[in-house]
Amino acid sequence: MTYRKDLDALKGIAIIAVALFHIGLLKSGYLGVDAFFVINGFLVVPALYKKIIGGDFSYFGFMEKKMLRLMPLVVVASFVCLAIGFFGMLPDNYENLAESVIAGNVFSENILSAITTKNYWDVSNDYKPLMHLWYVGILFEFYLMLPLLMIAFKKVASWCRLDSEKGMMHFLGVLFVVSFLLYLLPFGKESDKFYFIQYRMFELLFGGLIGLNISRLKPNGGGIPLVYNGLQTSC
Repeated sequence: MTYRKDLDALKGIAIIAVALFHIGLLKSGYLGVDAFFVINGFLVVPALYKKIIGGDFSYFGFMEKKMLRLMPLVVVASFVCLAIGFFGMLPDNYENLAESVIAGNVFSENILSAITTKNYWDVSNDYKPLMHLWYVGILFEFYLMLPLLMIAFKKVASWCRLDSEKGMMHFLGVLFVVSFLLYLLPFGKESDKFYFIQYRMFELLFGGLIGLNISRLKPNGGGIPLVYNGLQTSC
């Protein structure tokens, strides 16, 4: 297991960029969120690939680890916001906060935001301290969906007697292209493209494909051991 200082440095830069954006000192600092998506994909996708291709993957075990990692922070943030909001918010704003708490705790704040405010930059979001959980919602939906898609592809490849190892790379590439085209094409609402996983998946898969290709370029399949939440791969 190797500790990746380089990735931690990138995460730190992304966090600083986002913080500077929110205090008005860096106009393009919001791109730090996109950097987080790419880094997350770089870490998660190669690990999923190795486990699923190797037949050593537990979907429920994977999801349990993700929930145990994400849920405590969401619950603490929800409790603190509810406690402060009880004393400092008007009833309508507190009701909106309660909706965010419910959505955030089932990892669907992105869906709630897409249905209600429809605009991340709207001034009304100033009264929604948990609005930033939209990012967690997209991550959770990625964790929920991608392993199922990869498992389904592996089964289809097995039935068709295809090389599932090479085919999986092509399959992930197709998912990347489809998601990227959905994002680029002039169809759908701008709010949907901001908040929904089908339009954001290409960012996570971009990082994942980079990680997979780095691993394939290493001699004899070697590389730097990389461990992410109990899933190990090489890249």
